[in-house]
Amino acid sequence: MMSNIFNNTLKSFKSDITGEERDYKVNNAVWIYMDSLFGMNQTEFDKELQNGSNAAMAKFTTSVMKANGLDVTYEEVMENTTPKSVVKFYNDFFDIAFQADLKEAAKKAKAALATRKAR
Repeated sequence: MMSNIFNNTLKSFKSDITGEERDYKVNNAVWIYMDSLFGMNQTEFDKELQNGSNAAMAKFTTSVMKANGLDVTYEEVMENTTPKSVVKFYNDFFDIAFQADLKEAAKKAKAALATRKAR
């Protein structure tokens, strides 16, 4: 039996992509599933995204669901979602994952702009 040494609380987002609203934790386990299910690391995933692949979004959605304990297949995700719904799911995940970083970057940019205007 493994002991849980982590006492932190992971951020999560809500989605009704399955027809029922659920909370999805934002964690790194998604990349374990991307690799084991699809043989993709983050770099390969990014390349597939750059090619405009809706399939990449569905693979990511499947991996997030698996990382959150849902028993789902890629085929089920493809058959029961729309391009718009998987893009929204992807965006919601990364909005939460990098929310603090984006806010900090915006704050720094605003401060830099104010400094330039003051000169």
